[in-house]
Order: sequence, then C-alpha cells, then structure tokens
Amino acid sequence: MINAGGQIFAEDYIILQEFGFTAWAKGAGAGLYAGTGVGHTGIDVQPVNFRDFNVEDVGVYSVSDGIVESVGYTDIGGNYVHVRMSIDKVAYYGHLKNATVTKGQEIKKGEKLGHLGNSGATNVYHVHFEVQTNYPNLATEDSSIYLGSLKLRSGDVVRIGDKTQSNIDIKSGKG
Repeated sequence: MINAGGQIFAEDYIILQEFGFTAWAKGAGAGLYAGTGVGHTGIDVQPVNFRDFNVEDVGVYSVSDGIVESVGYTDIGGNYVHVRMSIDKVAYYGHLKNATVTKGQEIKKGEKLGHLGNSGATNVYHVHFEVQTNYPNLATEDSSIYLGSLKLRSGDVVRIGDKTQSNIDIKSGKG
C-alpha cells in the first residue's frame, strides 16, 4: 500500500496546467509530448500567494513515503527528484530550484525534497508533478489522485489540510 495523498507545498496552491491534451500540449508544447498518447503528462502547480520570484525558501514536499530513486537535471525538466513510492510507481518533481535529498535516501510523506524553481524548459516558477507507472517513461495516467482529488483541472485551487475533492475550489468551470 502507498502512503500518499500529501501536499506538494505547505500552503494553498493552484493548478497551472492539468494532465492531458491541454491547449499548451496541443500547441507550443506539442513537441515535448509527441508520442506520449496523453498530451501533458503531469500536473503543474504553484503556491497561490507566490509573488516573489527571488525567494529561495518555498519548500517542495513529498506526497508519499518512499526512496529517492534519482536526483538530477535535464534540459526539459530542469532540476528534478524521483521518489519510488512502490515497486511500480515513481513520483517525479520537476523544475526545482534545487534538491535537498540524495539518491537512496528514505523519505516520509511531507518531507522536504527541494525548493520551488523554474529550471529547465520553463520561464514560470512551478513544480511539474507526475506519477510514472512505467518508470523511466513519462506518466500515462492522471496523477491527481496522489494530490487528493479524482481530477484536478487548470485553475483549481487546492486548500492545504483538505483531504477530499469537495474541498478543492473549482475555478476552471469544468465539471
């Protein structure tokens, strides 16, 4: 069993881009996700009240218990952390400013992994989160359930401490 359903930030956060064939994934980002069959493979999140882009201390936290599978950098995902949640599930946290964990480290749900950033192929401070079921390949299913919801949509606001979908503010107008 996976001990998941935690929060990525210690404060309320907004869904900047949901999983799937979003306008960006079909347009400007189409080349990044060509061949995935699902479009945007993760969920992009940012703290609601995040305004100071020079702040280095906005923590990014693990949504589950696990073992740090890898820590590194790619041109697209920037600084990232992979956390093995179970034998067949690995959580990915991308675009970090830096990581505060090391490969092989055992972590608990809610433990700090690094800091909010905009590394890699982005100009927006956010975390790209996805759970990969066929690691190291990209996610092929929506990872919203690991953030406490059946389906998170762009514009939704997740209130910290909430455990059910009914406590998510639906701003997107999508049902």
